[in-house]
Amino acid sequence: LKRCIMIIRVNDKVQVRVPGSGGRLIEVTITKMQVTTHPDLDPAGRMGKSIEKFDLDVDWSGSIDFIDEDGNPRWAYFHQIKNDNEG
Repeated sequence: LKRCIMIIRVNDKVQVRVPGSGGRLIEVTITKMQVTTHPDLDPAGRMGKSIEKFDLDVDWSGSIDFIDEDGNPRWAYFHQIKNDNEG
């Protein structure tokens, strides 16, 4: 099977798995992205480098910021984003 490259960018809409909800997905708009520079100390990349785009098929740690359906600012790890290449 041929895999598509899954590039996400700030302002893109993505589906995020909500922790503790049994895998429920919500659609969000990315407001900020960051990658970690110290995976063991800061896996979410909160103190890492801000980026504008990211390939979800790359095995790096980091996170996105978004506003949830109730208007609250939230964040999610890259691995919580539904990747179109998932089976």
